[in-house]
Amino acid sequence: MLVAAAIVVAVFAACSPAAPASLPVATEAAPEPASAEIAYAMHQREVFGLRADREWVEQVAADPRATTFTLDFPMLPEEEAEFTRRQVDFDTVAAAVKAYAQTVPEAFGGVYIDQPRHVVVALWTATPEMHRVRVIERLGGWAPLEVRQVRHTEQELDDLVARIGSDWDWMKGAGALPLSAGTEIIDNLVSLQVSSANPAIGAQILLHYGVGPDILRVDSDGSGVFLLPRGTVKGTVVMAGGKPVPGRNELMLQWEGDGPGECGVGDMGYGVGTGRFELPCSPGGWTILVMTPVPDDGWEEVGRGHVVVPPGATVELRITLEPGARVRT
Repeated sequence: MLVAAAIVVAVFAACSPAAPASLPVATEAAPEPASAEIAYAMHQREVFGLRADREWVEQVAADPRATTFTLDFPMLPEEEAEFTRRQVDFDTVAAAVKAYAQTVPEAFGGVYIDQPRHVVVALWTATPEMHRVRVIERLGGWAPLEVRQVRHTEQELDDLVARIGSDWDWMKGAGALPLSAGTEIIDNLVSLQVSSANPAIGAQILLHYGVGPDILRVDSDGSGVFLLPRGTVKGTVVMAGGKPVPGRNELMLQWEGDGPGECGVGDMGYGVGTGRFELPCSPGGWTILVMTPVPDDGWEEVGRGHVVVPPGATVELRITLEPGARVRT
């Protein structure tokens, strides 16, 4: 009986169909990333509360009726008309809020426009709904106005900014350089930016002014690079074959830092009209980009180089343009 059972099992196994081979799983190809122009327009549309899905943004960009008259990305005429009308409404409501706030400055925390939500927001330190009703009454009816309760008045914030600006020389003794101070209405506080490698500088600043982090936010770059003397990048720009770039060209420089710091002076532009340039930069690593103008499309990178700038020193950098780079003269 055992032998017979074994034979039956063997026959069954031999006659059983083979296990089916695994079938390939179909996968959808990932969509190509949006172009830089489309990605920028999508982001800006979200900021201003406009339709921002990629399909729509690409459709608008391809529409010959689209212009950039109102904002710096393509908009259809009907979008521009609606956006402009909305801004007029916002300005009217904000003006009414400010006019009313002059009667109760001890309770007013400021006003701002929430573009994505299409509403004006007024801040009050007490009874915010009562103040909203009073403003609506001045406007004669409904308005896109919301209110929030906050801790500090706008005057308190402005006074603190003025106080910091008139008393910040002491920070250098603490290893910090103040960069800017300003009122952040939405966050209902003052923001102070400093350059410092002192890990305790935030606490020292709060202690000096006798305030808490609820009204003063200290942001440090953690490096103190702005306390160090600037260096200079002396650059040479040549064509792909090694020849000097044509003189009186339209090439301009841009730069990207490996860390905190800055290059240049204010808003002054830096070109390479003679094939050479000198660029003051904070100490640290910098990527210098050579850009050429492109009709109807802004600027295009045609070369780059990286350099490390020591404090107070001059370094040489040679940048070779890409083969076929267009250099307009």
